Amino acid sequence: MKARLAMCALLTCVLAPPGWPQTPAAPAPAIKADKIDTVMTQSTAVFLDVRTPAEVKKNGTLPGAINIPIEQLTARMGELPKDRALVVACEGGGRAFRAGKLLQEHGYRVVATRGLHDYQGKTAFPESP
Repeated sequence: MKARLAMCALLTCVLAPPGWPQTPAAPAPAIKADKIDTVMTQSTAVFLDVRTPAEVKKNGTLPGAINIPIEQLTARMGELPKDRALVVACEGGGRAFRAGKLLQEHGYRVVATRGLHDYQGKTAFPESP
């Protein structure tokens, strides 16, 4: 029951109109690995992977994910839409948490963070240049 309530609350944040306020000081909640696909298919959220290109090439990422390494996020955050919710991920969760806080400070609506180390859903691998 608790898990169902948490999922409902998360989906409410994801589906909320862009104008709805999100407290900048409140970090986005961590989402469970088995809920990522549900959130991504039931919303218009954008999936941001902040791992290095080498990590993404080795381990894959979600299909359609945007890959901006955390080290480049400040310089490249203009590539992200401000009118859609963001789900931010990395390998273990720490970089995703830090990236989520940074994005929130710049007016982005981050609804969840996650480490992908135990994600079992569909993954895509970028093609080599």
